[in-house]
Amino acid sequence: MLPPKGFALLCIFYIIDLMKAASSKNITNSSSVQLIQLQTTTNWDREQINHLRNKYHLDPVSIRSSSKTSWDFLVKQEVFASLTQDLVTFRIPYQVVVHDNQSTFFMDDVIKNKSERSKRSSLRHHVRLRHRFLTYDEIRDLLRSIQAHVQSRPNLDVLVGSIGQSFEGRDTPYVMISNSTKGQKKPLVFIDAGSHGREWISPAMAVEIIYQLSLNPNNDPDVDELLAMFDWVIVPLVNPDGYVYTFVNSIANRLWRKSRTTAYSTKPECYGVDLNRNFGFQWNDDPYFGGNSDPCSMTYSGPHSFSEPETRNLRDLLIARRSSMKAYLSFHSFGQFFLYPWGFSSLVDLEDENELHYVASAFANRMLTKNYDYHIGGTAKLLYPAAGGSDDYVRGSLGVKYAYTIELPPHETSRYGFLLPESDVKNVVTDTWDGLKAVFYRLSRILANETHGTNSTSINRIKTSE
Repeated sequence: MLPPKGFALLCIFYIIDLMKAASSKNITNSSSVQLIQLQTTTNWDREQINHLRNKYHLDPVSIRSSSKTSWDFLVKQEVFASLTQDLVTFRIPYQVVVHDNQSTFFMDDVIKNKSERSKRSSLRHHVRLRHRFLTYDEIRDLLRSIQAHVQSRPNLDVLVGSIGQSFEGRDTPYVMISNSTKGQKKPLVFIDAGSHGREWISPAMAVEIIYQLSLNPNNDPDVDELLAMFDWVIVPLVNPDGYVYTFVNSIANRLWRKSRTTAYSTKPECYGVDLNRNFGFQWNDDPYFGGNSDPCSMTYSGPHSFSEPETRNLRDLLIARRSSMKAYLSFHSFGQFFLYPWGFSSLVDLEDENELHYVASAFANRMLTKNYDYHIGGTAKLLYPAAGGSDDYVRGSLGVKYAYTIELPPHETSRYGFLLPESDVKNVVTDTWDGLKAVFYRLSRILANETHGTNSTSINRIKTSE
């Protein structure tokens, strides 16, 4: 996700501290950056800002979702003077946000987390590691450990495999979970996470779902019900190369969004493709539609749809499971949004939007009881255009009605943004799991009504019964 308002100050605090600590902590930083905040009042202003985004390869750090009147960008020092001159020419108000009085805790958290990962390296096979930001290798080892522990649960099949390899040759793991009910054909829920490297809470959420469904550590009767309702396919890390890259100690690496292909540029800062702009329904690399044809953009769409092995791998698994798939959820961060198509345009209505909104509201209502405020809506209408997204593809090309993107915590106004502390992981994933259970229960009831040939008016009967 292109993060909404609120990450600005924290991001610059973190950047400044990393730059200060580079010599003493062996942290490299290839170029200095500043954070600039722009104010928009007219459509003309927004058009000029989009022009400057492309001209200077600005990485959006924050966009206020409600009014879209405030934009924050990371700016490389070498283009800062030219950019600010253009802003003066276009009469667009701006300010440079540079405050380091609250920065030290970020560096402390980075060093602490690295130390903790070293200490737990010998414990990779232990399933209790799930409430952490795990490395790529730890995720794979944990999945194998879960599969081994499942043997103690009768009538449950858990298959861990790979959907294919990434550009750099890493296996992309996936998990299939089903109870062994003979002769019963169940609807499938398909979940993926980790399309963008910097969104660490996303794979952590997928791992938590796998853990809960596979091991049911709390002997939760809801888990047994969910296994009776659905079969499950979960891909916890769509972009393994980008994810691995974010674990290298520099701010540029930690905030890396794209994959790591070198096919379209010789400049390291321009490697990669935004995988969530590379799917093949209404794919468009025009910035007006949320894509980009410039490899140096962090939203580079690729030369054409499904140009990347990561998106092709996921596409092939989606197609293979198309006949039974009834719901699709893709986890991202941050902002606390429960989104549905369309992403490619805000001008195209979804004919059954009320039904998708109703299913999503089960989640939002449950999460509100835990003090998480989620917004529900179409991607382009609520946030911004994002042509080439996976949920658009699943809905538009594969015909899966209930296709969603969930932007996980923190909230769009949070001071943490992508840099959610590891100490918050447990609360986020366990609370979100509780919200998801409400979604799956509501979805099961709706699917049961649809199976029996009722129309959308069944929604009203379900509302009455709940």
